[in-house]
Parts: sequence; structure tokens; C-alpha cells
Amino acid sequence: MKHILVVDDDSALRGFLKKALTKNGHKVIEASDGEDAIAILDTQADNIHLVLTDIVMPNINGTELASHIQKHYAHIKVMFMTGFSAMALNGTDDHPHIKTVSKPFHLNDIVKRVNIMLSQ
Repeated sequence: MKHILVVDDDSALRGFLKKALTKNGHKVIEASDGEDAIAILDTQADNIHLVLTDIVMPNINGTELASHIQKHYAHIKVMFMTGFSAMALNGTDDHPHIKTVSKPFHLNDIVKRVNIMLSQ
């Protein structure tokens, strides 16, 4: 079982993702923004394998969160969810531990992408 931290300010989307990922054998922890995510990582980083995060959020956004993860928790993979083009991410998708999925997406598609990323 892999542990995934889902970070998004949309509680409905977090709920859908939690249900889909849990159904596929993952343990899911939810955070409503980057600040919540960092607080969770500070106490549970050893158990988290992937952070699935939106980019545009209040307070600490997804790219700032990914930078923090790379600096402090290099073992954790990051997958961005965004409605923006990949070009807006300044090449972060070139990093082996960071991938991007575009919104809107089908839940089955994101589960498949998460499983592939976790298996690498």
C-alpha cells in the first residue's frame, strides 16, 4: 500500500480522488493547501510516497510546495494537477520525480498515472 498526500483547495475534488485512490489500494491523506501539506509532511514524510497537488492554491501554491518537497523530502514524488499548460510550469515536468496531469481528467486516468508513477 502506497501513501498519497492529495493537496487541493477544492474539497469535492479531494474527496473524489481519495475515494478513487483508496479503492485502488492506496492510503490517502488530504490537505486543503500547501501550508496544510507541509504540516502533514513534517510529521508523516517517511510514510508518504507521492504528493498529488494542484498548482493554483492560496498561501503556498503547488510549485512552492514541490520545491519544498525536493529540498526537504527528496524521496517523495510529486504529481501536479493543473488546468494550465505545461509551459506554465517552467520545465518542472522534466524532473524524474515530478509529473503533470491536466484538468479536467477522468478519475480512472489519474489513478492509472499515479500507479505508473509509483511503480517507477
